[in-house]
Amino acid sequence: MTRADIRRVFVAAVIIFFMGVIVGMCLKIVGVDAAAVTPEDELTYGSRALIEGGGMPCMEVTDELQAGEEEVEKGLQTGDSEVAEAEPAERDTGAKSPVYAVGDEVLPEWIQDYAYKALDRRGISWWYPYFIVQAFQESSFNLRAVSSDGLDYGLLQYRAMYWGDVSAKHGYPGADIYDPYVQIEIYADQVRDRLNKGLAVEEVISRHKTSDYAPYYDSYYVSCVTRHLRALTAK
Repeated sequence: MTRADIRRVFVAAVIIFFMGVIVGMCLKIVGVDAAAVTPEDELTYGSRALIEGGGMPCMEVTDELQAGEEEVEKGLQTGDSEVAEAEPAERDTGAKSPVYAVGDEVLPEWIQDYAYKALDRRGISWWYPYFIVQAFQESSFNLRAVSSDGLDYGLLQYRAMYWGDVSAKHGYPGADIYDPYVQIEIYADQVRDRLNKGLAVEEVISRHKTSDYAPYYDSYYVSCVTRHLRALTAK
């Protein structure tokens, strides 16, 4: 090998090294740790395609139900308000869940009832109002929703690419990604696990869109979800 050949190999190696450094810096800037992203993490992105500024549009709700925001949010956190009704008198005996609407939009009652009981079985029925507003933000309660980029599906907008692996992990191999029951069961598992890790409510909400290992907190998404608490009413 001549000196010219050695020089060319050296230059090529230097270029490849710096290209790797630049790519790594870009990933950190956008908040992606490539080594930490797994199928489970990707699934928890479960949301509509990111748009301007890396955020999502807040789903629109009517302005007629804005009163009492502080009281509602305080009640949801303490369990003291009518909006945050406590666990049913009897568990899994057919007791109906509260039925909520976000503005004029109502998730089918049978879905609400199933979600309430799924959360209750895990000891977190108090999370139920948060499920309602998060489902509204994700899909506007459309069980057949598809994200604008075609990656995420269903009520809670789970990512199709990893659905097979994650649904199997949670005990539902081969499940239809549009199946709201399966999406709710997986969602309830994830919420329970994150709460058991000691995460705050806002962080648990954020993790559904980002990742359990994401190095950032999506305050915009959380503000969209919690904003819908203002329009949450019992039917």
